[in-house]
Amino acid sequence: MYLYKLALTILFIISFGVSAEEQTNPPQNQGVIRIATGEWPPYISKNLKHFGVVSHVISQAFAKKELK
Repeated sequence: MYLYKLALTILFIISFGVSAEEQTNPPQNQGVIRIATGEWPPYISKNLKHFGVVSHVISQAFAKKELK
């Protein structure tokens, strides 16, 4: 539960830097969410397994809802 709350808190904080790609053809992109983040070790980093604990928790949550 702690990791879930931590992931939600961090996601909220970094949501101000979220990059949304303009969808010119929505049916091709349905179910795809793109989130851009910076390096924030040890929570988010390209050098960590699963790109860090926050990225892993968010990816798993999206996978449960069949989102990519």
